[in-house]
Amino acid sequence: MESPLSGAMWLIEEGQVKEGMEMIRTEMKRDLDTSDVVSGYNNLCVGHLALKEYAKALEQCQTATKIRGNMWQSHNNMGNARLAMDDVVGAIANYQAALALKPDSATIQGNLALAQQYLAEDDAKKKAGK
Repeated sequence: MESPLSGAMWLIEEGQVKEGMEMIRTEMKRDLDTSDVVSGYNNLCVGHLALKEYAKALEQCQTATKIRGNMWQSHNNMGNARLAMDDVVGAIANYQAALALKPDSATIQGNLALAQQYLAEDDAKKKAGK
């Protein structure tokens, strides 16, 4: 059976972010199973990321991981939010948590590598400035 949130996520992916997020909020008022509630929070996180509302995105993904900590998508999305907020160390921790849950993910591996590159560049700038 398809999740009632699938249509909302499709709207977000198609650029109709606010409409998709409103649909998610409406669906989450219903009696959903735990998987759909977690997906709802994660999808709201994705919507906030798309709107560049990184603190709100982080909050939604944190809620998702409090309910179900083994959802790699939420850890990955938290990493994306933290990286956008220049919390590179926090992003790396989130990507590592996501990778522990889904070690074969090229997306997570790429995100982690990018964050590690940012950290190395930042360290190099600090050393050069001394």
